[in-house]
Amino acid sequence: LERDAAGHVTKLRASVIPDTLNGKNPADGTKVFGVIHWVDAATSITAEVRLYGRLFGTAHPEEGGGDFIEQLDTTSLEIIRDARVEASLAITGSVGNRYQLERVGYFIVDQDSKPGAMVLNRIITLRDEKPAAKEVAAAPAEKKVNAKAATRPKSKSPAEYRTEARVRDADLAKTYADAQALGLTADQADLVAADRATADLFNHTVAATTSAELAAKWIINELPRALGAKELADSGLDPKAFAELITMLRDSTISATVGKTVLAQMIATGRTAHELAANVAATPAQDLGTAIDAVIAANPDKAAQYKSGKTGLLGFFVGQVMKNAPGADASAVNQAVRDRLS
Repeated sequence: LERDAAGHVTKLRASVIPDTLNGKNPADGTKVFGVIHWVDAATSITAEVRLYGRLFGTAHPEEGGGDFIEQLDTTSLEIIRDARVEASLAITGSVGNRYQLERVGYFIVDQDSKPGAMVLNRIITLRDEKPAAKEVAAAPAEKKVNAKAATRPKSKSPAEYRTEARVRDADLAKTYADAQALGLTADQADLVAADRATADLFNHTVAATTSAELAAKWIINELPRALGAKELADSGLDPKAFAELITMLRDSTISATVGKTVLAQMIATGRTAHELAANVAATPAQDLGTAIDAVIAANPDKAAQYKSGKTGLLGFFVGQVMKNAPGADASAVNQAVRDRLS
């Protein structure tokens, strides 16, 4: 080997044995002790390579009574910013593509990659570069015990707390039983009878709409999203307005997508479902073309990937358009995005 002043290899003297092509053994019995893998400096491209190792220094960082954070290996990520890779990756190296780098491991092209600035994340090594984290010994040292933690009662699950609440509150117990009598599952009944505010909302809505299953679905699945960090009891949501919304959904006066927008605005403004639904319907007929074009223009790389076969990106585009066009029908957006990207 010949090296320059910086220690870089500049020249290599070697013998070529043609018989070893494709891993064959030489016919004359010559023994080969190694294979050289190399990348041509003149034609290669630069890439940032991220080598991920084990996050913790021990196999069971939570054991022993100490702080598991202390077991973090601060050297578990090594970044090589000027690695050299084959020039072909500049053409085929789309985000999500996977490659084996000889003698190093398997890598995936990171979403941080940009034209002329490839980033590769190591998925797995070809072999362990350092010993595996040792298992806890058969006779471990005595575990540390947090004295304060030892005095705390065993924590209960949310379901256990709800069960106890129904034992104390006859009204919650009645709502739980009535919900099951209306055809709800035990799990659904448990959630609509979780507390007084939720039970009152469910009972009022069912009385006004006779749609127990639909009311439960929206109370369990959609209401928490609309409330965000607010508690139902403090949200100011009018049970009459909520029942009005459920009636509109039941009668298909509005779509579920519009209903979600209306519910969030009901909590934010205190206005009625009918009034808000009319406003949502009156918004510029959801100019989906403009919204879709704006999203595509902002994400040209993903649009190119979709057109080249990565159809899984459809969900990304639909989600971005829905953010810019709240209240739009999701199925209509889905089809419009497909048409625009075809």
